[in-house]
Amino acid sequence: MIASKIFQHKTVRARESQFNTLKMDSLEVFPNILAGIQTSLNNSSTIPHHSTKALEDAADSLRSEIDKMEKWIDSTRHFLQSLEDHNKILQKSCQTMTLAASHSLRPFPPFPLDIAQQIIHLSCTNDRKTILSVSLVSKQLHEWADDSLWSRIIFRPNQRHKLETFLDFFSKPDFLSSPQAKRIQSMGFGCSLPPNSTILFSLPNLKTFSIGRGQSLIWLRGASCPSLRQLSCSPLDISPSLSSFEFRQPIFQSITHLNMVMPFTMQHSRWLDADWSDLRNLSRLTHLNLDASSVRDDARLLALLKPALPDSLKLVVVGLTEKLQQSFHDVRTGLIDRRMVVSTNSKEPSMPWVLLIPGGNLSVDGWATVGFRGANILWAKGEALLKERNATLNRNFR
Repeated sequence: MIASKIFQHKTVRARESQFNTLKMDSLEVFPNILAGIQTSLNNSSTIPHHSTKALEDAADSLRSEIDKMEKWIDSTRHFLQSLEDHNKILQKSCQTMTLAASHSLRPFPPFPLDIAQQIIHLSCTNDRKTILSVSLVSKQLHEWADDSLWSRIIFRPNQRHKLETFLDFFSKPDFLSSPQAKRIQSMGFGCSLPPNSTILFSLPNLKTFSIGRGQSLIWLRGASCPSLRQLSCSPLDISPSLSSFEFRQPIFQSITHLNMVMPFTMQHSRWLDADWSDLRNLSRLTHLNLDASSVRDDARLLALLKPALPDSLKLVVVGLTEKLQQSFHDVRTGLIDRRMVVSTNSKEPSMPWVLLIPGGNLSVDGWATVGFRGANILWAKGEALLKERNATLNRNFR
């Protein structure tokens, strides 16, 4: 399209140049012819009468032709002026189209690219078909879709063989420096992890790590990941033989969001017998979630939890059932700690200030989600509920 416009523009300019040359030649030739005729007429005394008459007729004819030529020149001059105006419009159109072509890799020229990228990222989260479709649109969208494809990696309970293949691929010397390794931000594991899984913490941008319950996490002892911010696991599984939470382990020191996975039913008593005091050492922890809906003595659990909460915490989500009326009420109304909110899996909570989590605690997928989904929605709703409740309580106490 742009090439066609430029060709038209060059053609018009060429025609205009040819006409200007013709016009100048005509203006130079015709006066000379007229001067010659006039000289001949002045010397007509030496010319026979019939020759003089012929010259006068030729002069009249030439004057008529010159008048026609002048009219043609005037009309052509107007035509050229219209062509010049058209050329200016054409030049402006070419400049606009050339500028648009220079931004052809930008899928949303009038739209902020960071917002467009976030929209594409959210649309691709948890949807591999969307990722594949988006990647075919353009080079720019392919790059963004590739970010979504690698940013979140989940291994489900029946995918241990895929995990082993991935770890073999991961162990290649050049993988950590590859673009794919730099894009990985979140990982979730429903299947058991082998002891050499600590190599995963070498990922430079890993921020979220989710491990299902019932796994031996002894391999986490001594492991560290400075970039890690969100962790979902059962801390007691790090040291199955101990009756204390291993919150002094290096893996917890950079954590800001922690989900404590409830052990299997037969091990619920371990939460009540364990030492919670090390929780206070997590000086960066701002968000904590624990599902105590299956714990029989919830009042005792809350009594152990309250003094162990670090000062850095802004939100504590405690999962309870409405059947445990007193504890449910105390957490819901902030009587135990103003940073606590209660969550439940009831379809329709019967009272205000209750965080609804359909189906109970989130799955490994939910805790390993990057972006404003899964666990991040839980934190956002919990913060909003906490702000609303505390504001209401403050007004009531005035």
